[in-house]
Formats: sequence, structure tokens, C-alpha cells
Amino acid sequence: MSRFRDYEDAALLNRIERLTRAETDLLQRLTTHIARVEVEGRWLRTDPHYQHLSSTLRSVRDELRNTKEEQLLRRASATREVA
Repeated sequence: MSRFRDYEDAALLNRIERLTRAETDLLQRLTTHIARVEVEGRWLRTDPHYQHLSSTLRSVRDELRNTKEEQLLRRASATREVA
């Protein structure tokens, strides 16, 4: 992916670690918020905080997937260069 062209391998790994931590944090916050909304008897799908958290989690997961794909491409490329 050309958008990661300027990333060094170490920076790419740091990005994966940071996104993984963000994903874990957002998932925990989302789970807590879902429980709170259910206890209050509100409809989850219209809750703005739920919408924001779930949208952000989806974005982080997309970024994490893209970053991991770039890492795999680099590994495959490095393996071909060595062979």
C-alpha cells in the first residue's frame, strides 16, 4: 500500500501496537456503554455515544487490518528478495 511507503518497519510495528491497544480500549468502552444503555432501557442503535464508539472502533479495525496487510506484504517481499 502506497500510503505506508514512508513508514519504516519499526514505525509500522509501533502503529500496529498502538492500534491494537486502541481497539482493546474502544471495545471495553463500547461493552461498558452497551451494558449501561441496556440497564437504562434505552434503544442502543439511536444512542449517539454508541454510534460514535462503534464507528471509531470500526475505523480503528480497518486501519489495523490495512497496517497488518502492509506488514505481510513487506515480509513476503523480503522473503522473495532473500530467496
